[in-house]
Amino acid sequence: MYCFIHTDTEAAAVCKKCGKAMCHNCSAYSGNTGICPACRKEEFENERSQNYIYKKQEIKGIVVAAVIALIVLIIGIVFMTWGDYFLYAGLIVLGVGIIVFTVIFVKKSRLLKSYIDRIVYLTQEIEKIDKALSLGVAQI
Repeated sequence: MYCFIHTDTEAAAVCKKCGKAMCHNCSAYSGNTGICPACRKEEFENERSQNYIYKKQEIKGIVVAAVIALIVLIIGIVFMTWGDYFLYAGLIVLGVGIIVFTVIFVKKSRLLKSYIDRIVYLTQEIEKIDKALSLGVAQI
């Protein structure tokens, strides 16, 4: 039995999902998990789709945080125009608003970056598998 990608190479394992034969190179690509590159590609595509959804959610979170911060800033400025007593309340509201926005923005930005990094990695891996599957002889 020969590898379904490297047709001139003896198979070393069979995929647990689809049953296709694969050589040592193909088996090693997926960490010797018993999953062939084609099934691994499908897993990557599903994960990438999910990361796109998470990315959109994080962007929405940043936009919501910005809108809330803007509202808080406006309230703080309005308070400050009402006189001396409200000046302090306005400054407190402004300070709290800025702190809350900063915390939310930093958290959401980090998550957004991690999703974007993962999407880029998955896209590169999918392209690598596509190349190997189309050529039939490429090293993965």
